[in-house]
Amino acid sequence: MDLEMQTGTKQTNMRFFLTDMGDHKVILGYPWFAANQPKIDWARGWIDTMQLPLILRSPNTLKPQFTPSTHNLPDPTESEILYIGRVYIESRIA
Repeated sequence: MDLEMQTGTKQTNMRFFLTDMGDHKVILGYPWFAANQPKIDWARGWIDTMQLPLILRSPNTLKPQFTPSTHNLPDPTESEILYIGRVYIESRIA
């Protein structure tokens, strides 16, 4: 997805891949580092405040929605098939 990326006051358009990453909001890679040349203190784990905030926006699109696809899924193997049933055992006392 193409998004507008704001780093401090600098705005650039960048392409992002969308996926479910759990608690992570975004992972910035080489293209962002190359375009913005951020001042980072790696030992302390901070970025220069002149390059904050980091904002991603896409004014021309709706919020992305992820819908699972059930098309073209392989048939389940026998080990994946569950049989559910009820068995009655009568005891006959003669």
